[in-house]
Amino acid sequence: MRILLLCSLTVCLSALAQEPPQSPDEADWKFVDVLSAPMTWHPHWTRDTVAHGEVSLARGVQVAAQFPDETGTLETAYEDLGNFFAAVDIPTDGPFRIITERVSNLGTETFTLAVSETECRIQASDTEGIRRAIYFLEDELLRADGPFLDIGETTRSPFVQTRISRCFFGPIKRPPMNRDELLNDVDYYPDEYLNRLAHDGVNALWLTVEFKDICKNSLIPNASPDRDRRLEKLRKTVAKCRRYGIDVFLFTMEPYFMPYGHPLLLAYPEIGGATRGKTDKLFCPFSEAAQTYLQSSLHSIFSFYTI
Repeated sequence: MRILLLCSLTVCLSALAQEPPQSPDEADWKFVDVLSAPMTWHPHWTRDTVAHGEVSLARGVQVAAQFPDETGTLETAYEDLGNFFAAVDIPTDGPFRIITERVSNLGTETFTLAVSETECRIQASDTEGIRRAIYFLEDELLRADGPFLDIGETTRSPFVQTRISRCFFGPIKRPPMNRDELLNDVDYYPDEYLNRLAHDGVNALWLTVEFKDICKNSLIPNASPDRDRRLEKLRKTVAKCRRYGIDVFLFTMEPYFMPYGHPLLLAYPEIGGATRGKTDKLFCPFSEAAQTYLQSSLHSIFSFYTI
């Protein structure tokens, strides 16, 4: 036993002594292509005879989208359901009806699946309840050992309301990349990636921003010259994510610090707090000017659709 342990330790130490492999260049990131590719489904069905208490979908289904959806938020979910049925060879012109409908007594993202011998009623009070139910229906068929659903009623509610993630290859505004994702033309949120996130239960993403880049402020009227460009891409990102039931959160560490010559600090020295190094002042929030700056900046962010 001692000899085996010694040999294992020797192998581990020799491995640590080697140079670590170099990280691939961004152009060689294969996972970007994988996560951006359309979803695929591969059920492991082993029987074709329906059991007691089940209904078979083998002859095909027809989807009746009766849930009111004026903004088209659920279009991506219905499209995904159609792609799923195509992948598992269930016709979409068959006799079994899948009906989405609104009920008034369920909470956020909560849904009920009512399955009978002739139909499946998907009931929810909001669009995201319908979306969750569609994904759940797909998962139920994948979990089964054939194209069967259990007859009966199932109700599900989220335990965690906000399930937030970060873009899988989005840059950060600090070393080593120091890149602003709102100032380039890269699509960090491909549709199929957002679809995967939605399937995994993610309903929020965060983007890194700085007040000085996207805010108009009553204390400093001159906004960043690239503000409109950033806001336009932010608008597009928000709209795209919304199609998959995903909200966007702005991640900031504001206010942080300002150089001594910053216009805000020169005009309102009471905003300056402790010294940071030899050239900067930390932001002190305990003055009327500081409170005005924060309120005005936040108002500018949350009203950017009309500013």
